[in-house]
Amino acid sequence: MTERVRGDEATTFGINTAGPKQVSDLHRDLLGVELLKQCKWQNMPNAKVRSELAALVKVRGKIVHAGTTPGDLDLKGTRAWRDFVDRLARTLDGRLSDWLASRP
Repeated sequence: MTERVRGDEATTFGINTAGPKQVSDLHRDLLGVELLKQCKWQNMPNAKVRSELAALVKVRGKIVHAGTTPGDLDLKGTRAWRDFVDRLARTLDGRLSDWLASRP
């Protein structure tokens, strides 16, 4: 599984990014369940959670690989992304805890 995550450096890059598809595929392959699809909270249905995560990964890629953003990135927007990531991390951690508790 380490190779699945990190890649083998010759033919694959592993998961390469924390996009919703990569995270869901990794969870499905390792745990047999797609925990990201269980993440939602008030005013943030799961489809929007996954959409926002995809948008964040896209913005991150633009910054890292092109040195630009696909629009203005101000303090308010940066704080909103930080809050989203914090909420998603706590929610996903809760889903993982629930999954672990349900295991025999």
